[in-house]
Amino acid sequence: MDYFGKEIVNHFLLAYIAVGGTVGIKSLLFSFTGDTFSAFDEGFVIDFSVKQLGLDVQVTKLDFPCFAVSAVQMVIYAYTQNWLYNNLLALIFCL
Repeated sequence: MDYFGKEIVNHFLLAYIAVGGTVGIKSLLFSFTGDTFSAFDEGFVIDFSVKQLGLDVQVTKLDFPCFAVSAVQMVIYAYTQNWLYNNLLALIFCL
């Protein structure tokens, strides 16, 4: 925070949560619809690894719309800064 400032770090954390929220959105989608969208979750569109860092990135077609939903929620929160919306997102994230 000393180098970049509170606002930049806050937006970085929101972007991080948006990426992590992709998995949560996908889980909710599968919970509500069953295996309806499972065909879109097969086969990787992006698949690479960085062995030095132990990083594996595997993205399916279904991850893109799930990320869009998650990112829109983070943009809404960043714009409104509403404490109630923040708590609602935290509750959904925990579920």
